[in-house]
Amino acid sequence: MFSEIYVTDFHTLVQAIQAGAKKILLGAGNLDQAVTVSKGFIAEASKYAHEHQASVTLIIKAKAQGYVYSDIEAKMMEADIFEAQALGVDAVAIGALTDAGRLDLDLMEQLSASAGGMQVVANFAVDEIQADAQTEAFTWLADHDFDKVMTTNASALATSDLFYLEVSEQRLTEALSGKTAVITTKI
Repeated sequence: MFSEIYVTDFHTLVQAIQAGAKKILLGAGNLDQAVTVSKGFIAEASKYAHEHQASVTLIIKAKAQGYVYSDIEAKMMEADIFEAQALGVDAVAIGALTDAGRLDLDLMEQLSASAGGMQVVANFAVDEIQADAQTEAFTWLADHDFDKVMTTNASALATSDLFYLEVSEQRLTEALSGKTAVITTKI
């Protein structure tokens, strides 16, 4: 079972790790609208987490609302991935859609290629993929070595800034032939 704790500030990160968290998800704002955090926070969070044998996944998102990006926003996210890599982040969570509600394969390819050496996680954009495009999208993610998929789950569990993610959605895991682990938020 994967278990990650979402944190939005350094104080909460320290508390989570002191409480035993080994997997940290970094973002700014509410999880459903999280954006990429500052370079300074990334640097200190990665350093502290690694000193305490914890891993860090960074949400890469240029805006709070939606997953359709302009060329400038795509460049910003790519630059954020390069910075994250340089600062020792273990994984990045990315997601991009077309105006038609399908996975933006070109941008996803570009962003995942930028993450060379880091794990790549599909973020909550998957929740907004049109129903008729979901099988194709999950197959593409599995074929392109995405390590996890983040998706929402209505059965909620939240404590302040700490959100717990865990493996579920057995049918998706089976559909992906075990290549990609599916994690769901409980918020």
